[in-house]
Amino acid sequence: MQQVKSQGGSVELNSDGNFKEKPDVAIVVFGEEPYAEGVGDIKNLEYQQGVKQDLALLKRLQSQGIPVVSLFISGRPMWVNTELNASDAFVAVWLPGSEGAAIAEVLFTQANGEIQYDFVGKLSFSWPKSANQTVVNRFDTDYKPLLPYGFGLSYGDKNVLPDSLEATSVQHSDSLQAITLFKNSIKAPWKMTIADTDSTRVMTSSVVENNALYLRTIDRNVQEDARRVFFKGEESGQVAFTSQYATDFTQYVKAHSTLSLTVRTNQKQNLLKQGIVNIAMLCGEQCQGVVDITSALTELTADEWQTLSIDLQCFEKNGADISKVKSPFVLSSTGPLTMDFSEVVIKPNSVNSATLNCQQ
Repeated sequence: MQQVKSQGGSVELNSDGNFKEKPDVAIVVFGEEPYAEGVGDIKNLEYQQGVKQDLALLKRLQSQGIPVVSLFISGRPMWVNTELNASDAFVAVWLPGSEGAAIAEVLFTQANGEIQYDFVGKLSFSWPKSANQTVVNRFDTDYKPLLPYGFGLSYGDKNVLPDSLEATSVQHSDSLQAITLFKNSIKAPWKMTIADTDSTRVMTSSVVENNALYLRTIDRNVQEDARRVFFKGEESGQVAFTSQYATDFTQYVKAHSTLSLTVRTNQKQNLLKQGIVNIAMLCGEQCQGVVDITSALTELTADEWQTLSIDLQCFEKNGADISKVKSPFVLSSTGPLTMDFSEVVIKPNSVNSATLNCQQ
């Protein structure tokens, strides 16, 4: 957290939306992760499909009675009805690059309260009304965008949108995006942590260790694109992907999704004798779904990279509230174990080939 004071006021900068003093207004900058060409391909226009971390922050600020000004960074129009509902003002800033000062100049007045620069930007694209409205161009026969081509407000204009836009994303299972938790590195908004009975630590370097386990980077296809965890077997410990806010995986359960991970172990023959290996999803205090993967590991070929996948229903049936998952991957072992893992992904429509299937 950083506090900057100036004549007539002060600003607190914090990526998690925390503050020392309740602010008069919160300016929240958020948007798409950087991408290029095929990496940024999406099946529909919903922003942060399945992982509504930015929305959770907006709602938390609004619930405290703090007016929210949203600055949305993207390279394309996206379906952001839920984020619009959670904002008191919403600015599509597109990709400003290094020109953040230009945005500040239209947001803030001069010292005497007069407007420095009014908003003059207009939409060069029609803004979608739904996540599946991928074709919406002016002069179309059935032209019904949320905001039309050329739309743009200036100071003094009245809001043209209702206070509560349609917030339900109606998705077909074949349009759901896979959610990558780990590939080469941990993906936002999650952090990779290790825990023993006394402490929890975030992995911020190539090696992290506590009384229960040792975690380090290793090379699979490229440098440091995988992780090796060594459970010492001396006390309880775990490796987890955690986030400050919960994620709703309900749509993914309905779409017959799996938690799929690529793993390698050289201890297959001894696993059952040494202890129990679990993968869990955590959803808060006294809320978790734990799946025993010990037997599944013994079926894998030792010293080879292979896929182990778990039906999301297994976590739900074992106690997880799948609508508010804060840790979608928690690996633990009660005995000594060395295991490598690389890609960890939640994959829709993959349950038929799941290693562990809990479909009725």
